[in-house]
Formats: sequence, C-alpha cells, structure tokens
Amino acid sequence: MDRAALTTTGDAGARRAVVILIVVPIVLFVVPALAGHPLLFGDNATQNAPLRTLVGLDLRHGSWPLWDPAIWSGVPLAAGFNAGAFSPFIIPFIVLPTGLAFSVAAGSAFATIALSGYLSARTLGIGVKVATVAGLVLALTGAAIGQSVHLDMIEGDAGWMLAFVFLARLAYGRSSRLANALGLAAGFALDVLAGAPEAMLAGLVVLAVAAVVWTLGRRLDVRDLVVIAICALEALMLAAIQWVPGLAFTALSTRAHLPPHYAGAGPFSGIFTPLAVYPMAFGGELISYFGNYNPYEINVSITALGLAFLLLAAVRPRASTLRRGAAPALWSAAVLSMLFALGGHTPFAHLVYRLPLFDLQRLASRYLIGVDFAAVLLAAGSADWALAHPDSFRHHLPTRVALIVFGTLAVGFALVEIVAPAALLEHFNVVSLPTGISLAALRGYLVVMAIAVGAATIVLLGSPLRGWALRILVLVLVLDVANQVLEFPLLSSLSPPVRMPTAPTVASLLRRPLRYVVYDPELYLYESLIATDAQPDTNIYAHTLSASGYSSLGLARYDAATGTKPESTFDPADLSTLVRDFNVRLVVTSRRYFATEAPTASRLPASSPLSLRDGRLDVYAGDLTGVTKLTATVASPVRRLAMSVTLTSGATIQAATEHRASSVQLAIPGGETVQSVRLSASKGATLPVRVVAVASSGAYLLGGPLDTALAPSSWHELIVRGAALAFELPEPAHWIEPEQGLRVLDASQAASGTITATVVTTHPTRLVLPFAWAPGWSAQLDGHPAPVGSSPSDQMTVDVGAGRQHLVMSYHAPRFGEGLAASALGLAAWFVGALVLTRRRTKVPTS
Repeated sequence: MDRAALTTTGDAGARRAVVILIVVPIVLFVVPALAGHPLLFGDNATQNAPLRTLVGLDLRHGSWPLWDPAIWSGVPLAAGFNAGAFSPFIIPFIVLPTGLAFSVAAGSAFATIALSGYLSARTLGIGVKVATVAGLVLALTGAAIGQSVHLDMIEGDAGWMLAFVFLARLAYGRSSRLANALGLAAGFALDVLAGAPEAMLAGLVVLAVAAVVWTLGRRLDVRDLVVIAICALEALMLAAIQWVPGLAFTALSTRAHLPPHYAGAGPFSGIFTPLAVYPMAFGGELISYFGNYNPYEINVSITALGLAFLLLAAVRPRASTLRRGAAPALWSAAVLSMLFALGGHTPFAHLVYRLPLFDLQRLASRYLIGVDFAAVLLAAGSADWALAHPDSFRHHLPTRVALIVFGTLAVGFALVEIVAPAALLEHFNVVSLPTGISLAALRGYLVVMAIAVGAATIVLLGSPLRGWALRILVLVLVLDVANQVLEFPLLSSLSPPVRMPTAPTVASLLRRPLRYVVYDPELYLYESLIATDAQPDTNIYAHTLSASGYSSLGLARYDAATGTKPESTFDPADLSTLVRDFNVRLVVTSRRYFATEAPTASRLPASSPLSLRDGRLDVYAGDLTGVTKLTATVASPVRRLAMSVTLTSGATIQAATEHRASSVQLAIPGGETVQSVRLSASKGATLPVRVVAVASSGAYLLGGPLDTALAPSSWHELIVRGAALAFELPEPAHWIEPEQGLRVLDASQAASGTITATVVTTHPTRLVLPFAWAPGWSAQLDGHPAPVGSSPSDQMTVDVGAGRQHLVMSYHAPRFGEGLAASALGLAAWFVGALVLTRRRTKVPTS
C-alpha cells in the first residue's frame, strides 16, 4: 500500500469518502430503530425526543410551536432552547414517528460531525483516506459518542465543527470569502438553533482560539476579520427565532442565579485519565458500567491509534502533514478547552463564571469535545506523515518510548479488568448509577480488545507501516471504534437499566404485585419526599427552568412546598423493564411526559384496554388527590363485582354489588388520597373495564393527577397506548383558588393558552392562580388590560374590583415576532449571498 494510494485527491476518492462518512453514522442509528430498538435513552428519552415530538406535531399541522400542550403552564416550545424547534434536525420529527425521527436526526448529526472532521482535515492538508478515518474517529469515539445521550449537544457540536471548516478555508484561502462567509454563518447558526448552551460555549472557545492564532500568524487579515464579524451577526440573525424568545425566560432560569462555584462543577478529573488509553478502564463488577453515566460525558478515548499518533504529534511536531499554522491553532484550542474542562480543579473557574454566557455551563467536563476535535486532527496529521515515512517513524526513539508506555498501560488495564476487576474499583470509584449490565459479563470481549491494543503497539514499534502491519492496524482501529459504539449508545439502549434516577418511586412500584400500572411519578415523588423529608434526586429537578428552558415552569403550589421546580423523569428504558419483567401493559406517566414511546414500543400491544383477567385487575393509581368517587364499569353484567381501594393513609375501603351488575361505585372519604385500586369479578373471563375517577369541585386541585393539562373542563378521557382511563370533571373547573368573597360562575381553559372566567366579588380581591408566573401572560377584565403579578410563591396574580367581571388571560410567546422578523431578514440576506455566489460560479467569460 503506497503513499499515492493513501493520499488520493481525485474526485472519485473524495466522493467515496463523503458517502462513507454520511452512510455509516446514519445506518448505525437507523437500523436499530427499524428493528424496533431506537437508541433512545437517558436525557434524550425524557427531554429531547418528547419536546421535539411536540414541535413536530405543531409544525405538521401548520402552526408555530408556541405552546407546549403537555405543559399547560410551562415554557413555550419556541422559547425552550432544548426543543430545537427551528433546527434543521427537527425535520424528521415532522414526518416520522418519534423513535425513527430521533434515529434519523441523531444519525444525521453524527454524519455532520464526521463530514466536518473530514473537511477540516482536508483543508488543513491531510490526505483523503486518513481524513476519512479522522472523520469517523471524531464522530464515533471520544467525547462525541460519549455525548450521544444528549441529542441537542450533538447537533450543536455538528454546527460549530461545520463552522470551523469554513473558518479554516478562510484562513488558508480555500474558496472565496463569500462562500466561506455563508458556510461560517450557517454553521454557527446551526449550533445556536440546536439549543445546547454547552455546545455553543465549547464551539466558541475553539473557533475564537483558532481565529486569534491564525490572525497572529497572519493567516487572517483585516478583511477576513471583518468577514468573521459579519458572519457572527448573520448567524445571530438566522438563529434569532430561537434565542430572542428564549432569552425572555433566562431571567427565570436557575442557571441565571447559580453561585460562582457552579461554573467549575462537574469537571474532568485526573481519576478519569486511564479512560484515554482504555475506555473500559472502570466498571469491573459494577452493574452500573453500561448506564447513563459511566463514563458518559467523560470519554476521552480517540482510539488506541489516535492516541499513539497524538503522542507522535507532541514529541515530534514536524512529523505532520498539517499546513503551517494549523498545529499551533489546534494545540491552543486543545489546551484552553482542557483548562475549561478542568473546571473547579483550576484557579480559573471563578474567572470563567464572570465571562458573559459562560456562567450558563452545566458540567465543565463538556468542554472536552473541543479537546477531542483538536486531538483527532493533530493525530491525523501525524498518521498521514507516518504512512508516508514508515522507516523514520519506526526508528524515532521518543516515539518508541511513548508507545511502550501507552501499550503497557492499555493492556495492563485490560488484564486487570479480566483477572481482578475489584482491584480497579478499590482505587477508581466513579460514583455512578447502578444501571445496566455488569462489565464482567463481557470478559471475552475484553480479551479481544487487550489483544487488539497489544497488537497495535507491537506493530507500531516493530514494523514499517505497510503490508500486513498496516492491515493489522486497520483491524485494530475498526475494533476500537466498534468498542466505543457498542459501549455507549448500543449497550446503554438495548440493556434496560435496573434502576433509574426515579429509583425511590420506581422501586416502590415494582415491589407491588400489580398487573396494570397507572403511574404519575411527579405526584408520587412529591408526596413521598414531603412526607419523609427525604433528599430529592437532583436529576429530577436540575434541568427544569434552565437557560435551555426545556421543562415546565411548574405548578407554584409544589414549588413552594418543595423549594424547587418539578420535572418528571421516567425513562422509557424503565417502561421496557416494566413491560418485560412485570407484564405491565398500561403505563401512564405524568401529563408532562406522554409523547415518547418506549424503545421497545414495537413489543407493546397496539390497543390494550384495561381488562379483568381471570376475574381480577390491579390498578396502581399513583396517588389520586381530590377524588370523591371511583366508578368501575365492565363490558357486560357479572354476578358480583367488587372494588377495594388502598389509601395513602394505609386504610383500605371496599364496595361490592349484591346482584348482577356491570358497575360498582365507591365513595372516597374527604381528604384521603387513592393509591391503588383492586377489582374482582365472579366471571373469570377477560372483560374490558373502564375506571372513572370523579373529583369534587371544592377539593379539586389543578396540580393533581386529574389535571389533564389540556382542557380539564372538556377532556374526560385520557388515551395512552390504546388504553383508557377516564376522568369525569365537575363544572365549573375551579382553577382559581377559593377566596372569601369570591365566586367563579364559569371557567374554561384552552390548549392554545387562553383562560376565561366570570367572577363575582363582594370587595376588591387579588386572584391567585395555581400557575407559575412566566413572561408572556396578559390579562383583561371586561375588555380592559389588567396587570399580571406574582405572589411570593411565584404564582400568578390578578387584582379585580368588586362586582361581576369577565376575566380573559392569554399567553403569547414573548418576543417571538421580533425573533421571527430578524430570522427572516437573516435568511433573506443569506439566500441573496448564495444567489450571488451561484451566479459568480456559473458566469461564462466571453471572448
């Protein structure tokens, strides 16, 4: 295999490379989805995919995503950065089911990363084949594949890496300034539209450092800097439809009120360094190894070969095919990104917090993507040189010493894992969630990887890089990439977790011998935590009300009671466990989490109404508050129908029919909360049954599970996975808290974000609504504007005078019109530039 074959620059080689870089990541994600197992888990399942599904529904029906129907009092989708409402990656969610849409979007984002890595490498002077390998390594190993739990971050990283391509082309005079300007603006706009502040900040560090280094090295002149400034403005205009309404919520964000030390939280620690030489360095007997966090977000392994050639780039800087000035820019970006990633381990964390926007970062270790990007390109430059100078590479003493140390560490970790995994745990404790399967179950796989890493080291030390030696290295590279792909999205998705962050509630649920489950994790969690004064799992709450704005602003009653903002996290992987291990066929999570099907949705029945099986049915109600009566109705009369209800107080109440009947009713004592319902019938056959919970108007709480979130006064039946649980709601729906001297004659609420009510007061009264205050609310009393305020517990308030008045409260996404106009103007400018560029390229010179 000669140098010419390795550095093909012909169109055919480039076309093949582009096809490979696009097809491989998309196939990786789409094929499991088509097989019924989309690689959907963790934050993607509980946040990114559900919100994008709601956006897709809105756009599919021709309406702007200005209201989140699953979060009646919450953040509009357009202002929730994490919904990615206007990112190009939202398109699959408009036309495809959630699981497949997510897979196409994720595959496309990883393909964009791979293609950006390839184009960056080619622009910086690396040959086609090595550049192709660099693109795949960048996308499918290290920090990128480690962030596959966060679709928004992957989309954002794809955006800034694409912007880097055009920044590099601008620095090295590839293409015209106009072409590079259009690409640079589009890339960074894509980063902003993805909605992940972490990706924006990581990209900003890399792009800014590269621009400064290339300016000092006179690669970029004054005209180029003007172009970059214009591109930044154009990118902000293109993405204004996302960030302008989003900033309206930033003041409410928990991130906007974080203490300075938070900027250094979640740093990369030296304890994780072994992951660089062997990505399976931790785990051992822990069942937590293939969970959501270990070593998620801290993966720094760019393959054994990648690290070997990075060492070569460090000890022999001239042994590289990178163009002049490229290596200093990449090393500078890597070093500064690592300083940011070290977070609180450096004295600079408090200074970082003072920088505009950098106080919004969650987990400093997420800057590792910048280190990864620079390291892959540096390693690719050295690998390209080594293939052209195999003998010089083999006889370089510092390189040989580095390789011996590297190989010994990598093989050593693998062997310790195989022989004595507990020894590693004694010295390296990564404190992760006990989920997934044990690493010990894969010892045969570890043996293969140990042999592969050892073979790579021996080949690099003892043989010129040609013929059989090169083939072995290619095999080692494929195994190493496959290792990380298997380790991160595949095993984490296909191995249902044993326990997830909602463990206290899920564990209680699973201990019950129930056949059917109706489960509201939000209310059950609150009830349990308030009663026991327990410490809530931070993962339940940490994401809510962030600058990303991707969760409900919450119901202020619970905010006041718990001192936090609620977020339901019931991972679809848990649903898989319920379906598989506990024969649960009906699962209703919270009203705020209904749009995403479980990864194993193909195994769920398409239509499965509640049924008495062998004359028996158990329903876990998930704590129904404010219920006055329960009614169960079967499809045909039976000789005896009995209902037994367990209350959260521990009491059990019962009712039964004394003659043939098709329904049974049970009154619930005032103030009690229903926890579980058991039905039994004399007939042993399978009978469909409908369970109805009736709430009293006086005790009805909007924050309870009977709040169906869309239109409580008219929505009497909640359909989930084809099964029905009906709610009969009294009229009027009392969403206004009772006040002395106040009567609500009628009230209604619409899914579009409008509340109307006719109220009669005997004296001037301050109405306190159970919704949390948010920007965008307005009120009118008898057609006249009325100010909307907030109570000490952040509930919305409206002051009304004495007498009979008609109240209308409306919600409009704040500043959406301004953002839409700015984006429209930016898009028009971009297309004008593209049109000018097209005409320049197609203009035929005349003689």
